[in-house]
Amino acid sequence: MTLTCFELKRFIKNPKNKICLAILVLFFLVLFGFNQLSVNQQFKTMTLASTTTNLQQTKQSVAAIKTQVASAPEDTMLAKQLILSQEQEKMLSEQLKALTADDLDRFATLAYEADLAALKSGDMAGSDDDQNRLNSSNYYLAVKAVGGKMGLMANDAADASFKTGSAILHWLSATTLLVLITVLISDVVSADIESSQIRFYQLIGGRKFRQLVLKLLLPIGVVGVVTVLTFAGIYLISGLLIGFGTWHYPYSLTDGRIFPIWQLSLKSLGLFLVSLLFIGSMGQLLSLIFKKAWS
Repeated sequence: MTLTCFELKRFIKNPKNKICLAILVLFFLVLFGFNQLSVNQQFKTMTLASTTTNLQQTKQSVAAIKTQVASAPEDTMLAKQLILSQEQEKMLSEQLKALTADDLDRFATLAYEADLAALKSGDMAGSDDDQNRLNSSNYYLAVKAVGGKMGLMANDAADASFKTGSAILHWLSATTLLVLITVLISDVVSADIESSQIRFYQLIGGRKFRQLVLKLLLPIGVVGVVTVLTFAGIYLISGLLIGFGTWHYPYSLTDGRIFPIWQLSLKSLGLFLVSLLFIGSMGQLLSLIFKKAWS
């Protein structure tokens, strides 16, 4: 226990480690803030613009079809096409109103109803578009089953639980983060080898095994704890601002499978900790090779 406390204090008090840990925390906070203030707003603006454009084009299409129907009233295909176009115009108009009122759940409900109508018509049965509509409909139903509110699209919700879980899922595999952690963990052993606190024959012979394990696991433990605490802080802060939501909120994979966000987040954290173990081991090996190559 004494050796563990000594190594832990030694790691935390190292100025380089303090800087790297601070950068790690700032990395998450800045990404979260940028995603909340910039990316989400940009996507909403783009969706609003595209919906407006689609509505204008649909109105023009309805006007053109009306002219054709007036000149050929006996054409049943044109009459059916006019009805479908008018329904699409109505749906887009209501979606535009929902976006303007920032009622994203209503926007998603209208999209679900449109997808459901298209699936029932069977006009595009077996196509990729048909499968995409089916996946979107299943996701909408999964969200409603847990009492969640939809965002602008699948895998998008304003609740803190989903935002935090989604951040864990995507950010813990970021290249920048892995490079930062590699520097944070591997340099600890590198400095010890350079100062001859760990000698080459000790590594090869397996001596002082406990010391080597501590030097590998302590940095991993500190980085893991700091990461978890940072995400917990993000969850609490955003939850107080926008609502905590539910950790059972569904997340849709590219193949259409749907899992609760807590399950994928927990899996990502586990893989992240395992990655730290390999990063630390790689750092020890590379430190040993390069330090001894120049000695």
